[in-house]
Amino acid sequence: MKNLLRDQRISEDEIDLADFDIYDKMSDEEMEISLWKTIENIAINKTDVLRPSEAHIRHKRAYLFILTPAILSPLLFTVQFGAVVLGPLIISPTAFAPPILNPSVLAPWILSPGIFDPFILSPYIFGPFILSPFLSPNILNPYLITSLILSPIGLSPDILSPMAIGANILSPAVLSPPVLNPTALTASVLSPSFLS
Repeated sequence: MKNLLRDQRISEDEIDLADFDIYDKMSDEEMEISLWKTIENIAINKTDVLRPSEAHIRHKRAYLFILTPAILSPLLFTVQFGAVVLGPLIISPTAFAPPILNPSVLAPWILSPGIFDPFILSPYIFGPFILSPFLSPNILNPYLITSLILSPIGLSPDILSPMAIGANILSPAVLSPPVLNPTALTASVLSPSFLS
């Protein structure tokens, strides 16, 4: 590693191989935990290294996120949970990242497509989906003042997800039937549906 860093013209005082010493002293289990934690940190743009003492510590998680926009932050293979207030998701595609117990208020999804992200017990209040195609079911998710705008959906049934004061605008649906979904003051505008 020192030779490689020197070849890249990194000065001797900038070379720090302490993380390698830490990794060398870990058990196999700690190494695996560190590897997965490092992959997670890369995915969320962090560069922390898991220390051996942290391998068995559970960190306290936040359950309320206020004014936390996610911009250019793809979510992959993670569960979205906790309440979100004024936290738009912008140009942040999601895959296998289901919102579970993830209510949101004033948190629009803009240019953020989702695939295989079932929304479960995650009510949305004034959180429109704009230019965000979906391939994910909605289960037990009430929607209030929330619309789909230019957001095609496929294989995304709404199951026990009532909607009030909303509209589907230029958002075609394919194989996305509503199942036991009462609606109030909702409209479908130029949004054809097929087998839905």
